[in-house]
Formats: sequence, C-alpha cells, structure tokens
Amino acid sequence: MHYHRPRHCDFRRLGIGGFLMEPAGGRGRLKIIYSARKIVYEFDYPPASEECEQRQLVHIEVKFSSVIALQSSTEELRIVVCQIPTVLVGRPSSEPVSQRGRPCEAGTGDPTEPEITNTDPRLRAFVSGDIRDSPLHLLQLSQAACEAACRTLGRVSRRFHDMLCCPPRLDGYVPRWRLVSASDVTSWRPASTSDVTGAAVGAAGGAGVSQEGCQTWLQSGQPQSCNCRFSCRSLDCPCSRASLPCGYGSTACRCGPGCSNTFNAVLEEGIDVETAREDTCLVQNVFAVNKPKEIRRLLSDSQPCPHCHLLVEIRSVVPMQRPCPHCSKPVVFSWCQRKLRDSRNHCLVCIGCSEVNFQHCLLCKFCTRRTRQHGPCTQCAARGEQWRTSRRYVTAEGQLFSRQLMSELRLTPTGAGRDCGGPATSGEGDGPSATV
Repeated sequence: MHYHRPRHCDFRRLGIGGFLMEPAGGRGRLKIIYSARKIVYEFDYPPASEECEQRQLVHIEVKFSSVIALQSSTEELRIVVCQIPTVLVGRPSSEPVSQRGRPCEAGTGDPTEPEITNTDPRLRAFVSGDIRDSPLHLLQLSQAACEAACRTLGRVSRRFHDMLCCPPRLDGYVPRWRLVSASDVTSWRPASTSDVTGAAVGAAGGAGVSQEGCQTWLQSGQPQSCNCRFSCRSLDCPCSRASLPCGYGSTACRCGPGCSNTFNAVLEEGIDVETAREDTCLVQNVFAVNKPKEIRRLLSDSQPCPHCHLLVEIRSVVPMQRPCPHCSKPVVFSWCQRKLRDSRNHCLVCIGCSEVNFQHCLLCKFCTRRTRQHGPCTQCAARGEQWRTSRRYVTAEGQLFSRQLMSELRLTPTGAGRDCGGPATSGEGDGPSATV
C-alpha cells in the first residue's frame, strides 16, 4: 500500500515545553516511518556562538504506541505523548537535512556525553529537562505539509484517524504532566525501551492528573511488567496471559523493541483493548497468528458484507458485532474462520465458531444441533445416556476460557444426582450413568 511508505514533510518551528526552535536553514524534517512505527523530528541546531561554525544535528524519535492525542489546525500539528522520546545529538554531515535519509552517527542524548556538553546550554537544558517534562509537541508546518502529515497518520492507524477527527482544543490549553522515566538517561541503546511514563496522562485506572512537576504513579490491577527474553507470544508472558499489549497502561516491560506480543498490533491499529478483551473469538485466536504484521494485514483486508455484498474493511467492524458501514446491518468477523458473517456462535470450550443453532454438549464434548436449552445433543439423547450438570464434564479449557458457560451451568438444576464430589447416579430409566 502506498501509505506504508515513509512520509517526509518540512516543518518551520518545533515547540516542546519552554523550548521553541526554528531550525537552521529555515526548515526541519518530520518523518512518518510506518515500518519502524515511529515519528521522527530531525533538524539542524544553530551554532552556540558566531565563532563556532559547527552545527548540531538533533534527531528525536516518538513511537506510535506512545502517542495518546493528535490535533491539527491550518498550519499546526499537536502531538501528546506518554513516553519520553529518544533523542540523538550529533554532528551533521555535509548534506542538508532535506537530502539526508539516515539519523546522526554520534550522540546518545545523554546530557553528560561530551557531544552534548560542548553544545549550547539551551540545547543541554532541552535534552535534560523540556523533553522529559512536557508531553505536548507543537509543530508548525505549511498548510499543504500539515494536511499531508494528517492524511498519512490517518491512513497509518485507525487510532490516529479517530484522534484527528476530534475537534482541536483551545489555543490556551497546554497540558503539563510530568513524564517519569525508569532510567535517568534517554539514550539510543535498547535500554531506553524501558523508559515509560508513570504519570497520569488522562487515562483511567488510578489517581487523577498529577500536579505540574509531581510524579504520580498509576494504581491499577494490570500486570506490572514482563521480562521476557525470547518471546511474548506464549502464555508464559504475563501481558499475553492477561490479553494486554506489552507496556499498556502503567506497565514498564523490558522485553525490548522487537516484542512479539500480538496484542501490540491490536493496540496500534486503533482497536480498543478493553473491548477486544471481551471478544472471546479474538482472544482465543489472536495467538494463532504468526506475527503482528499478519494482524495488520488481516485488519487491512476487505471482505464482502453478507447483506449488501459490498466490500467492508475488517478493521471497521471489529471487535464484537458492528454495523456495516454501507447498509448498517449487524455483521461480525469470525477469527476462527477468517470470514465476515452476519452472526457468530463461538464455543469457548471447542475454541471454534459453529452454526447459530449449535450448542456444546458436555457428554460427547462436541458442538452439535441443540434440542433444548442446557440439554444433551441429539446423538446423546438418542442413545439414552443420562445427562446431568456437573463441573466434571467441563474440560480444563472450559474452566479457563468460559465464564459464561460456567454461569449457565450454575443456573441449571442439579437434583438428578448428588453433588460434584459423589458418583453419578442413574435416573428413572435403566440406562447407564454418564461418566467422564
């Protein structure tokens, strides 16, 4: 797709906190890199004095997952982040910024590095102060560049598209939250992936918005972190076990930039995580996808609507049941069958979708056509096998994945036999008793 290519736009001014920078040469570069899932600001910082002709190249990286708000006006783009960006400071090459396609070679963003120590004090204060304290980034662009950047961001992620559709805030509104880092240095090294915000940035789950300059950690019931060294796709990862992306909310995961948690792609595609966790078909099949990029490919795919037969993008009708954007009739995507359907009947025990009038039988352990509510299947009823409700008939998978099924079992009368601990007894007939 054409919008997967990197997009480069010129900006005239960058404002972060008290730092207002007009790049040397009159313009900097705003880069939207889809493959790396990041936004880059790159500009030449003017010399510290007239005697020194050496300029500094500043390279700032903002991850897609750290962006929590986007607003645009005619010539201004506002980006609110919840994670400290990565900053590189180095010596620029001989080419101008508009012709340079790679980041600077030296500098790590560490205020104690000699590369930064010898620079302008204002730039050192920016690296060690403003970039860490201010989540609001103001970019002044031309009208055409601003429209192109917003159009690209809206195509890259549905989450960005929804943010840009919201009305812009008042000009006088400048949020001032304190970004908290797990380390004291924002560097280019992989250790910087653990730098996440611990301050309240408008998200629910803990204390309210902290005062300016204060550090308030969120209190929530989410897993604190994961330290997976190889893969986050298995249930050994606490984030995957909780059906959450790594680094979601107040977590500070140390799994590295190549994290393979499939829920990361779900979050980056703009799908609400809390709603996705309620979609049992999605949760039970998301780990069957080999890589997160296949989730993105699947969500960007289009299938015909079962009602109007017009093509519908999958990401617009997930999770759960959603109205078709063309005919407004309810449709639902089956992750088991990879197919858009008018209705879905997902069995939490079999971990598969079946026909609407099918129900799971606790005797033969298969989904077959139902005869009565909470009753045996047709084959088991024909053989005369006695059926009674017992937790013994629920498999280990059912106990893990089916709260709804267990609640239905508890509502079924259990007078046909003794409790779950005793042996099964025969009913009025002489047929054999049901056994596991």
